[in-house]
Amino acid sequence: MLRGLAPGDYTLEVRAETAPGQPALNHLYLPLHVAASWQQQPLVWLLLAGLLLALGYGTYWLRLRRALRDAHRRAELAANLHDEVGALLTRVTMLAEVLRDQHLPSAASATGPYPDSRTTFDRLLYNSRAAVQTMRDVVWGIDSRTDSMGALVDRMRDHLDQTAAAAGLTATFDCQGANKGQALPTLVRQYVYLLFKEAVTNTARHARAATGIRVLLRRERKELLLEVCDDGQPHIAGPRCSVGMGLRNMRQRAQAIGADLRTGPRPDGQPGYYVGVRLPIA
Repeated sequence: MLRGLAPGDYTLEVRAETAPGQPALNHLYLPLHVAASWQQQPLVWLLLAGLLLALGYGTYWLRLRRALRDAHRRAELAANLHDEVGALLTRVTMLAEVLRDQHLPSAASATGPYPDSRTTFDRLLYNSRAAVQTMRDVVWGIDSRTDSMGALVDRMRDHLDQTAAAAGLTATFDCQGANKGQALPTLVRQYVYLLFKEAVTNTARHARAATGIRVLLRRERKELLLEVCDDGQPHIAGPRCSVGMGLRNMRQRAQAIGADLRTGPRPDGQPGYYVGVRLPIA
């Protein structure tokens, strides 16, 4: 009968009846004290709440320290690669230029794939320049100080201008609705740039009779849209990204960041090739 009483002080009244069923005149009052068990003590709940708060704060602080430590290591690694390996590759490039000028003073510098007439010095210079550019991309990719929309936009502009100029294409870069101060996860920033770079490289290498390339980076509510298209003629053998490592790499990178990748003819019906990436983003 008395089970489940809340902790506290009570008075238990006991009444009796006579044999005929008449209530007795005297009543018995008994004091009753219900003690709280240890788990019902307010102090225990306060201590438990404090412990949970301390545990949550400690976990957050440990994660923050780990993230800051990783960011510092990435920035330090990027600086070391830039200062040591990057400087070494730059010296190799300069040495290749000097050797070419000394041994082949009348040789003209060529661009594009290696022609049969290109000398060993030309190939060395071409590869050393490519190594310098690759090193810069690697350094930019791992540097935690570039985890922002602004850094991504600036890098894309630089690469587009250099690639389009080398291929003789006019370049248009349009950035809409993007907050350059917005932080981006490292993987998102790296893979969006690599998807863009692969699309631009494919245009420079394979777009037949193309005169221009257009890049659009647009923020749409909770999505980031990247479009790369050119005005070249359709490839006789089919879409130029239909086979090969390029498309496989693009698909894998898009899948890794949860993006939707589309490649093929331009959706506006104009001649040319189209690469579109749609990525959910906070």
